[in-house]
Amino acid sequence: MNFTCKPIKSKKKINEILNVAKSKNLRVECMIRLQLNLGLRISDVVGLKVSDLHGDYLDLTETKTGKIQKIKLNKKIKDYIEEYVSSKSLTHTDYLLPSRVIGRPITTRTAQNDLQYIARVLQLDQFSTHSLRKTFGYWAYKQSKFNIALLMRRFNHSSQAITLRYIGIEQEELDDLADLVQF
Repeated sequence: MNFTCKPIKSKKKINEILNVAKSKNLRVECMIRLQLNLGLRISDVVGLKVSDLHGDYLDLTETKTGKIQKIKLNKKIKDYIEEYVSSKSLTHTDYLLPSRVIGRPITTRTAQNDLQYIARVLQLDQFSTHSLRKTFGYWAYKQSKFNIALLMRRFNHSSQAITLRYIGIEQEELDDLADLVQF
């Protein structure tokens, strides 16, 4: 498990990443938005077709684990995908992140190169495609009021400790919990 890359813990920084991605090209922005909103590994994102993201759910067999995930698509990502597909004139059977090779998606290496470009522009350390999955986890954890069990299940982790370490929850943030409960 890759613990060297870090989640993005600043919404301002996330917006900067999205802005640089959009200025590079729409495909890069789409890739990042998919990872941030769905919490998928890049190996699963690159293989998505337009038809996979039609409706309210994404039914996915994870490339790495072979496990089946049913992921609800939030309104924001559904609206974004609809706009993106229209702007790129993609058909139902096209890959969402098409490569220059007709009928093929981008590779995970291409995705990583795109993020390395963003990391250079924004001077980000320990930033990779996996940072985006961890960012999803970090913000889902915070916004779900620290529901680690739910996140463990979503990431298919075997322990809470693994999930906490994976999403970059550090002692300082655990200490913040002490301020939440006071009698």
